[in-house]
Amino acid sequence: MSTIRAFSIAAAAFAFTSCASKTAHVPARPGTFVDGKEASFVYFDASRRPCALEPLTAQARIRGTIGGRPVDGRFSFAAAVQRLRLESVGGTPRDFVFTSEEGKETFVYQGAYRLLGKSADLVETMLGLPLKAEDMRRVLTACPRISGSLSGERFDERWFKVRIDANPSYDVYTLRDADGLGWSIQAIVSTFEGTTHRWRAEFERDSAGMPRSVRVASAEWNDVLGDRFDVRITFSDVRVNALLGPETFQVSIPAPFPTADVDGLRKTRPASAPFLVDPRIK
Repeated sequence: MSTIRAFSIAAAAFAFTSCASKTAHVPARPGTFVDGKEASFVYFDASRRPCALEPLTAQARIRGTIGGRPVDGRFSFAAAVQRLRLESVGGTPRDFVFTSEEGKETFVYQGAYRLLGKSADLVETMLGLPLKAEDMRRVLTACPRISGSLSGERFDERWFKVRIDANPSYDVYTLRDADGLGWSIQAIVSTFEGTTHRWRAEFERDSAGMPRSVRVASAEWNDVLGDRFDVRITFSDVRVNALLGPETFQVSIPAPFPTADVDGLRKTRPASAPFLVDPRIK
């Protein structure tokens, strides 16, 4: 049994309707710019709670559309500071394990061969989302952990956007808590490198602040959502502050073992057909 499956083995069913028709619940109008000191306070206050949940493990179900094609699949994950492991579960057409650890090679293992390539290409091959490993960790945990210069934009007494000037840049939309004493992250928006296309992750938590689901959608230059992908990832069997040994983010590969280039695999099938596509869906 794999490391993650030892933590959790059951995924709850979730009735999902494609979220393409839903509007994003973040301000679209311009706000008032504020100094970096206030932006830093909001950013670190809003990040404190989700980041305190790491290391985090969960089962996940992903449903929606990618490239106009319906997807329905399950996977499990373990996320820690700059570390991520994804693993197939249940009726996935092709088994995989993907691990990424800061300063180490990123790879996916399919039980038949090892794939080498950029982490964004590998994540897209498995899940259909063209996000690099660290962005996928942010999506699954709502914990940004982004370094760079900060600026802020206040919309009203409740909404505040933190702009993180990095490469690429990130916008973190935060909402003041009902008691007025703190902030929570509602969405993270960033740009795909070298393009005007963006992605947006919108988070939903339960009353205790535990992650419940996240909507991940593409965003065009004109803020139209979901043309490339629009999915909801729903969590179950969430474990926070999990005791994860170093073996969680390692995969033993026997020698000799065939190695393939991810570009070769991607040329043999549509980019919109990730491993987690359920072949029964037409």
